[in-house]
Amino acid sequence: MLDMSSDPPKDLWSKRDAISSQYVTPVRHGDFMYAISGREDMGDAELLCARWSDGQVAWRRPNFGTSHLIASGDRILATGTKGRLVLLAAESKEYRELAAVDLPEGAYRSLPALADGVLYCRRTISATEGELIALELNP
Repeated sequence: MLDMSSDPPKDLWSKRDAISSQYVTPVRHGDFMYAISGREDMGDAELLCARWSDGQVAWRRPNFGTSHLIASGDRILATGTKGRLVLLAAESKEYRELAAVDLPEGAYRSLPALADGVLYCRRTISATEGELIALELNP
C-alpha cells in the first residue's frame, strides 16, 4: 500500500501473507478490500477481506478459486476462471454468499465487464474458439 501524495511515494504497509495475487485486482468497498490470494497454477486460490488501512485480514474463504472481482453497490460479483459466478455481500464480518450459478463449460480468464445490469464474460471453448456471453442481472 503506497501513499502517492508524498514524493517519493511512502510505503504504508506491505504484507505478502495478506494478499499475494497472481493476476486478479482487489476491489475496495468502504474501509475494506476484497481480493483473491494465491496462484491458479499452484493450488487453489482463496478469497479474503482485508482492512484497507493496514492489510489486517478480516476473513478468508479457502479454496474459492481464481476469480475476477467486480464491486457493485454493497455486493461483489466473482467470476471464476472455471466458470462459477458468485454474488456475495460486501461485508467485513464474514463471508456471505447471496447466489451462485455455473456458467457454460469453458475457461473464463478474460476480465469481465458490468454495464447497465449486464455482465459480459468471454468464454474460451478451445484454443481456437471463444465467445462473448452477456448475462442480464436482476437488480
